[in-house]
Amino acid sequence: MLYEDTSTYGSVFNNTVTTSQKLATLSNLYIKATTDSGDDVEVDVLRGTDGSSTPTYYIGPEKTTLTVTPEKAAGQEGTISYELSVNSTIAQIDVNKSTTPVTVTIPSSDRITGTDIGTMTVAVNSTSTAYGTKTYTVKVKRILPQVSNVNLSSQAATVETFTDETYITSDTYEPITADLTNQTEYENITLKPVLMSSGSVKFKVDQYDSSTGSWTPLNGGVFGTTAIPLGNKHDLEAATTEYGSIVYRITTDYFIYGTSDSAGTEKHAYSYVKVKFEG
Repeated sequence: MLYEDTSTYGSVFNNTVTTSQKLATLSNLYIKATTDSGDDVEVDVLRGTDGSSTPTYYIGPEKTTLTVTPEKAAGQEGTISYELSVNSTIAQIDVNKSTTPVTVTIPSSDRITGTDIGTMTVAVNSTSTAYGTKTYTVKVKRILPQVSNVNLSSQAATVETFTDETYITSDTYEPITADLTNQTEYENITLKPVLMSSGSVKFKVDQYDSSTGSWTPLNGGVFGTTAIPLGNKHDLEAATTEYGSIVYRITTDYFIYGTSDSAGTEKHAYSYVKVKFEG
């Protein structure tokens, strides 16, 4: 008699089998990410999973082609075939059963809304009738490393950032005025970027030294998720008087092309903000 496991969403395995059948299981499920900028990284998404939760595979903001290659577990009879489908915000992509790698192209981030791409399912079969079907599920999620704007201490207004490094020493990008009227003379002012993928991205902040053209790390130069102290109101206003403005570089740190930091590839993105402190 056939039965269907109706496990709730999040289970790695949703199986339809007969009581006398074994399952056509995989030893590896490789996903290779290829981007227009030259990234070409392959990982096994089954590595480290315990069978109780759906692994999440992370990609970046670029257009990405995912090549999926399953490998059957040792000792199984017959040739495996599999059917890949991706239920995403882009489209419903269905691929016929195959014994060769299958590719799915995910558009760049400006073509979609949000960071969840969808759920990839791989239904594995064997030509041997001794084996039933097992379905592996992987969630595909996009990490967006961009900084949308910056919060300075208790200011209600946010400060816009720029990504063109040439603006640092040019007049093309006018500095933003930070009003410190409500802050006390020696109150510390902090900076915290507003991140598009806040749960998966860390950041650090450096201050530009216009006399040497170098960057000085703030708060020890350690990546984290909490606001970074810039200095007190008195010193920041004095620096503004001397230099006209202060430039900060925000470096974001994130991992993609994997299921975790240890399995993924580390990436960095850079944003800048130019500020005049007054009050």
